[in-house]
Order: sequence, then structure tokens, then C-alpha cells
Amino acid sequence: MIYNELVLIQSNITELNEKTKEENLFEHYSFLVFAFAKLRLPKKLDKTVLNDNIAFFIISDIKKETRLEGLSPIMEKFLFNASEQSLFIMRKNEQVSIKISKPDQINEVIKLLPKKSLKLIKEKIDKNEESGSTLFHLSDLHLGNKAIVKNIDLLKDTLKEKVKNNKVDFIITGDLCDSPNPQNIEKYADFKGFLEKISHHEVIIVPGNHDVDASGIAVTRGARNLFSSFQKYPDITLLEENKIALLLFNSNEPDGKLALAKGKIGKEQMLQMDNELNLLGTKINIDEYRLVALLHHHIAVIPSPKQYKGGLIRKVLYNEKTQTLVDKDEFIKWLNENNVHLVLHGHRHVPYITNIKDIDVVSAGSSTGNIELKKKEKMFITFNVINTNSNIVIQYFVTSDGEEEAIIRPLKSFMGE
Repeated sequence: MIYNELVLIQSNITELNEKTKEENLFEHYSFLVFAFAKLRLPKKLDKTVLNDNIAFFIISDIKKETRLEGLSPIMEKFLFNASEQSLFIMRKNEQVSIKISKPDQINEVIKLLPKKSLKLIKEKIDKNEESGSTLFHLSDLHLGNKAIVKNIDLLKDTLKEKVKNNKVDFIITGDLCDSPNPQNIEKYADFKGFLEKISHHEVIIVPGNHDVDASGIAVTRGARNLFSSFQKYPDITLLEENKIALLLFNSNEPDGKLALAKGKIGKEQMLQMDNELNLLGTKINIDEYRLVALLHHHIAVIPSPKQYKGGLIRKVLYNEKTQTLVDKDEFIKWLNENNVHLVLHGHRHVPYITNIKDIDVVSAGSSTGNIELKKKEKMFITFNVINTNSNIVIQYFVTSDGEEEAIIRPLKSFMGE
């Protein structure tokens, strides 16, 4: 059915998610156009649509936390790929994000939609380089742990579906294995191969305490089977298209005290990262890049959710004191001094987002569901999807029976508020 008109729909994410779940949406509209309310619109949208009808959606509440029982595929594509200053346009078999520098360009795009392919419209309007990839943040896989074997296929199937036709970089913030033995390292190599096959990008990792100490517990930090031998830490990985510099830290530095599952960055590693940033600044304009720190241990206190299991052993061995980053205050000061406004981490197996001292802090929980839950609580896997162009995080929770929940949260400090 062709309506030959433009329909303007201003809506919040929850309502729009329900609208875009309609299976026959593309029977009603030939084009779906999405924009955040932050984008300046012309005083009047052009209503002259020659051949096809267009639904123009304005999303009004991206700055609020939104909880949804499942994201529609259309909303996922938009939230993964759009930027705050762009139009995201979908045709049945085509999608494109077009950066808008002045309101008049929006009417120009609308007029061109029935006449040209989306690719040609982008080339005409948007002279910028191709927009960057979406970051998929996983953590605490604990490969080799028998309790999570059945969840690995669920994680793989879920990721494969989400990644489909999207540009993606995978980040894993530690505890790749349950213990750093050859069998578990081989299991991780297989999983890493799967991620690189579906994303076509190398996986970015930092080590966790389980990657360097048997079962993740250390009495001393002497003899250890270092997973980080695969890579030098600290290090910097550039995501050129995103204009993001990932600062990779090993938060398992030696500590003379009773270590258990504690973490430490250490002054030497912070100084080394200073040197790496200074060296990088002689090669590129580092001011053009936003800095993101990756480490395993948490820098903010994370409360345990009520559905998580307690018990004496957990309270004694796995409490805040035995798992903390011992030099977190010094590290937070270093982050502030270097204008780092986003930290990604793992360790506590709790998906959580907070803001501390002008830093957005994002935990991925356990992406293989390595969580001890109270009776009758459903097991879930969890991971984050981060769109650095629109400064949002989508936290996914997927249960073994296929139920899916998504929480959409803004990154306030990272967007410069």
C-alpha cells in the first residue's frame, strides 16, 4: 500500500520499540527515517514525496534510562549505528547513517529518497568518512568452568544474531578462562576465533585474575601463568573510524600483601601509559580521540543484586575487601588527569553502570552466566553494546529459555555533559 506522504512520529524509545515490532511495517512505509531529538530539524519538513511514503521517527528520551523486554530488530539497527547528528534510514534491504551538518540537508535527503539509492544519497550529502563500529563488551567468560558449558552456545547464538550486518569490535575485560592452563587457553582460542569470524576484527582483551592465577585466587603474586604474555600491558589500541583510543591495563600487578582476588594497576604502569600516550601524540593528534580505559577490576563499589546467592564462603572469599582494586583512588586520579571519561571492566559478575568523579563506569557482568543465583531465579548471560557515536550503552540480559531484556542508558560524562 502506497500512501504517498510523509508521516512524522515523535515518540519515546518504549513506544517506538513497540511500533517497530510490527511485522508488516515495510508494507506501510517504504522508508523508515530515525533521528534523535538533539538533531536540529528544519522549520518545516518537506511533504513532497513523489513515489513512496516515509515514516520519520523522532526519539525524544535518549537521556533517560529505559528498560525493555526485548528490542525490535529495527530499533537495534538504529541504536547500534546512529549518531546524535545523523539520520538513520532503512529500506527493506538497505540501511545507512547520514551525518547532517545543517537542517536544510534533511529536506534534501527526503526529496532524494524515492529517486536514488541510500548509498548515493549518503555520498551526495555526507562527505565524512564511514561511521565507526559498535563496541560489544563481554567479560568473565570463565571458559573451562563446567557450570557454564551449556551457556556458551546461547552466548554464541545471541552474538551472531546481534552482529549480523553490523560493524563490530569485541572487547573482553578479563577472566577469559577459569584457570590459565593449556586446555582452557585452547578453549579461549576457539571462542576468539568465533568472534573474529563474525566481526572480521581482532578481539581486544585485558587479563583478569583467573587468567593469571589458578582459580583466580593468589596468596602471593610470585609464580604465575601469565595470560598477558600474549600481549604487553599497558598498551593502546586505536579504533580509527570511531576516533577512540582504548587504554589497556593489566590490573593484576604484583602485590606483597595477601592478594586473594584483589587487583592493582601500580604507579609504574600508569607512568608507562603516560609515556605511551606522549609517544602516540608525536604521531597523531591525540586530541581528536576520546580515551576509554579497559581493565578487569572495578573502581567503584558494586552492590550485589538481591537474586545473587550469598553463603559463608562467598562472604569470606568474594567480598568487596577481597576483590577490590587496592590503588583505585590513585587510578581514578590518573584517569581524571588524562581526561578519561569512560571505563569498561568486569570482575564482580554484576552488570552495572555508575558515574564516579566525572567518569562513566561500565561493568559487563558475566557473559557466560557464571553467577550463583538463589533458587527459582533464572540463569542469564549478559553483555554490553556501546555506540560511541550516540553515547549510549545497551545492557542485554538473555535467559536460557530465550527471554531477553535490554536496558538503554546514556553515557553522560563520555558525551561531555
